[in-house]
Amino acid sequence: MSLTSNATKDHDRNQEATVWCGNLDQQATEELVWEMCVQAGPVVDVTMPRDKITYQHSGYAFVEFKTPEDADYAIRILNMIKLYGKHLKVNKAAKDKKEGEDGGEQFAANLFVRNLHPDVDNKFLYDTFSSFGCVLTAKVMTEDDSATSKGYAFVSFDTFEVCILSFLFCSFNLFSIRLRMLLSQRWRGSTL
Repeated sequence: MSLTSNATKDHDRNQEATVWCGNLDQQATEELVWEMCVQAGPVVDVTMPRDKITYQHSGYAFVEFKTPEDADYAIRILNMIKLYGKHLKVNKAAKDKKEGEDGGEQFAANLFVRNLHPDVDNKFLYDTFSSFGCVLTAKVMTEDDSATSKGYAFVSFDTFEVCILSFLFCSFNLFSIRLRMLLSQRWRGSTL
């Protein structure tokens, strides 16, 4: 099923203007995703793939915006917001594999972060590491049966340079100082 605005149902999707919205709760509908995304810019189409038997959506949607600039803006403002208690993941929609400038595959650069304070969540981790560059994902690992943090996380960056910068910052223990400072600001109720 798909919601379409002023476009034919069989139109070719503009890949550059399309975002992928993941980690959607089962309560989310195409209409709700449309209303959420239209706050960032004009939406052309919303598609939520569904299971053919149960007709439940697969937990993600593709949202096509009018321009690539609208899609980029949507990624900046909608990524990691909470919807039905779950942090949304909003990224550029990609075909199966991205290609680098030399025509080969492009891989994300991943960083392992340990000794996390129990109050550090995905959003806080994402916001903190975004100061170094473009963060693709930030995931605090939790116990299976609860939301209790295991004390470590994985952060994926779009380039190795940003990942190395983050690693160097963490290696010189500046990160833990900044993290403690940000956590203390959060506990006092001030905004970051």
